[in-house]
Amino acid sequence: MFMRFVAPMMLIVGLVACARAAPTATPAPTATLAPAATRAPAIPTATLAPGVPTPTRVAPTPTLIPSPTATPKTVPTGTLNIAVPSMGNEDWLPRMVVQEGYLVQPMYDTLLQENFVNQDAPLPGMAESWEVKQFPDGQVEYTFKLRKGVQFHKGWGEVTAEDLRDFFLAYGKSGTLSGGGFTIFTEWLGKDESRIQAKDRYTLFARSPQPTAYFLETGLTRGYGAVYPKKYMAEVGEDGLRRQPVHAGPYEFKEHKRGERLSLKAVTDHWRVTPEFAELNFIVAPEPATQIAMLRIGQADIVSISRQFKPEVLAAGLRIITARNAGEDFLSFGGMYYAVPRPGFGVNDPWVGSYDIKEPVGGANALKVRQALNLAVDKQAILDKIYLGEGYVTTIVMQFQKEGVPWWNPAWKPYPYDPKRAKELLTEAGYPNGFSVNLWLPRFPGGTQSLDDGEAIASMWEKNLGLTVKRLVVEYRPTVRTPLVERNTKGYMWVFIQGGVGTPTTACTIGGISTTVVLHWEHPRWDDFCTKARAELDPGKRAAFTREVGDFFYNNYVSQPIVNPNVLYAVGPKVGQWEPTPNVSSAGRLEYATRARK
Repeated sequence: MFMRFVAPMMLIVGLVACARAAPTATPAPTATLAPAATRAPAIPTATLAPGVPTPTRVAPTPTLIPSPTATPKTVPTGTLNIAVPSMGNEDWLPRMVVQEGYLVQPMYDTLLQENFVNQDAPLPGMAESWEVKQFPDGQVEYTFKLRKGVQFHKGWGEVTAEDLRDFFLAYGKSGTLSGGGFTIFTEWLGKDESRIQAKDRYTLFARSPQPTAYFLETGLTRGYGAVYPKKYMAEVGEDGLRRQPVHAGPYEFKEHKRGERLSLKAVTDHWRVTPEFAELNFIVAPEPATQIAMLRIGQADIVSISRQFKPEVLAAGLRIITARNAGEDFLSFGGMYYAVPRPGFGVNDPWVGSYDIKEPVGGANALKVRQALNLAVDKQAILDKIYLGEGYVTTIVMQFQKEGVPWWNPAWKPYPYDPKRAKELLTEAGYPNGFSVNLWLPRFPGGTQSLDDGEAIASMWEKNLGLTVKRLVVEYRPTVRTPLVERNTKGYMWVFIQGGVGTPTTACTIGGISTTVVLHWEHPRWDDFCTKARAELDPGKRAAFTREVGDFFYNNYVSQPIVNPNVLYAVGPKVGQWEPTPNVSSAGRLEYATRARK
């Protein structure tokens, strides 16, 4: 339903502005952690047509990373060496970067910056202010005002709206791999290049055929930051840019030796932060033992370690820095396709029940089975024994898990460990002697936790519920992924491991909505939520129905939450303070790492 307009004017959904002037060099932090780009901007009242109610606006909450204390001008010195198991495909062309993202992030600056508290209300970045206007027909206008004086590397001049336009259009090219860029970008602007324009040197304008909240809340903050000079691209082409990247972040490209290292050089007087380390090196060392040895003898300064190496690292007198909420591990129940009739619907699976979309999903007995499966598992023991206490027990999967965000419901508590009640529920559902189930234990890069989680869960089901569990250790691709794509998982369950936690809206791109390529389950309620959430530009309204669908997930036990694990980094004596990017499983914000003070 649209508001009635007295005059043919646009409904202004949100106006976010920041009163910062042209950038000056940001001093390095001292006793604080990594500095925030800015405070949350004020939101001025928009002028609407007479008689049109003022829309509700939700101001972004200030970021959790504190502002720096004023200090003398930073002079970068020394080197910071990061040992990594691999550098992915080592392709530095922005639209083709996938696994390499964390390596090139220090060279980038994003148009907006992620707010790590509010999560879905971004903060200013290269754009010091922006305006979003929505029309009654659903089209949306975006106007970004750029900071003056933001410089490209190697003397290629100032970042302009024309550079950004050319950069964004590249993501619309077929074959783009980075961050689902082709799909997400074409959803944002369609295929009409005239929809994005440089109005003047510092004003970028875009007109989207439909509202796409995901692009504003995550796309412009986590990705699409590798803007390059339009003139440079015209001169060297994509092959030249992938060999000699030129961007606008706190570090610039210095040298790349395939399979060995990537070296970056600090940019002095960068508008956001001047790094304390003059050179940043990513050094390839595939074996964890080699990485730790490099750390101990001073060849590396930061290494990502598995939890099992924590005692050894501490015994060597080294420090550990923790990135919290850096992943999400859960178990999915197969065959739960309630959105449309499918051959893979688990009509004979006790946890699926009938094709009944009303609550309880699948009927009362199916709900009791799913509840029993959850109550029979001691997730705190899994956290303590497998994850060595590094993380916390998950309450709701699909990236709901982050207390303090606008959509959080304090009533959401981890499902308790109650094997007695679990057995009673299974008996009430008609399975006093349990049942048989196939459990995929897929191998994922980075460790054995999917196998360890699955074995622990299977053992508890056998002991507490009398289930017969057939464990199947498999590769994720293609054994598990193919049935997920084909919607044919009846009779199976599986452990799934995914990276950093964003928002439930971003989770709509994988694991839920019935039009998604990779899918764990289907239900009209989730489809409806994803459709609404991706189209709602007002963070307050989006938070309200995000909380509602969270209640639906929680009360219907649609999955088996396990653990949100931490990622651990061992650091050497050269490193002072460093706070990795929250909610991300790879090293980030290295430009804010400080030298140890004597």
